[in-house]
Amino acid sequence: LEKKAAAGGHHHHAKDDHHADGGHGHHKPGTTLPPGVAAPATPVEGNYSKVFNRPKDGSWTWERIPQEMYKQDGGSFKGCSRFELLGKRGESTVFHVRYFEVEPGGWTTLEHHRHEHAVIGLRGKGEIQLGPHVYPVHVGDAAYTAPGDTHQLRNHGDEPFGFICVVAADRDRPVEVDPKEFLKSMSLKHALQHGMKESLEAQAKHRASMGGDAEPSACEWKPGMKKKKAEAAKAVESGSACEWVPGKKH
Repeated sequence: LEKKAAAGGHHHHAKDDHHADGGHGHHKPGTTLPPGVAAPATPVEGNYSKVFNRPKDGSWTWERIPQEMYKQDGGSFKGCSRFELLGKRGESTVFHVRYFEVEPGGWTTLEHHRHEHAVIGLRGKGEIQLGPHVYPVHVGDAAYTAPGDTHQLRNHGDEPFGFICVVAADRDRPVEVDPKEFLKSMSLKHALQHGMKESLEAQAKHRASMGGDAEPSACEWKPGMKKKKAEAAKAVESGSACEWVPGKKH
């Protein structure tokens, strides 16, 4: 029985190897593979070239990548989730590529930070708050958030609003902005666009009912910022700041 089990286990591994290399091992180098023979699956972890496909059913998920919470529980957002696509599984990129999705009637945190990020609409439609102004974001539209600008993405439609967000891998922690105070400040300086007042008032009400601020999460910041700032200050003091680049990988 032990020999039979061992033989069976060996056969199983051989079968796994066949699937792992897409069946390539049965064809001679230089020959053309028949239609339908796929390339071997790329690694998930590590600094290797890789591809993550969406399922054939058309759902907005990615094979081998889990859907995660937008942030920990809190009142600063509503109906949001994310997929960490590239940059957080061992890749050497200086940026992270994430997919965020906002449910109908939902919104991301109203916030500002010192790093910049880029957004590209991928599913449905929504809007982005950039300082005192609001702009529509449809599929294919691109938006850039400059350092320090208060911003937020919202969905007033009847289907999910999905977008790609590209952000620096080494970044500071965002500062949450109270929608009630932001509305008050903008009302004193600007004429408000249609729907902005109602959106911020609804957020303030939701925030109060949920107990205030959201807890920070890994999607917002990268550990090590204090250490890098200390290293930068030390470099300036030693006169070597011109040779040192914060966050540079050696």
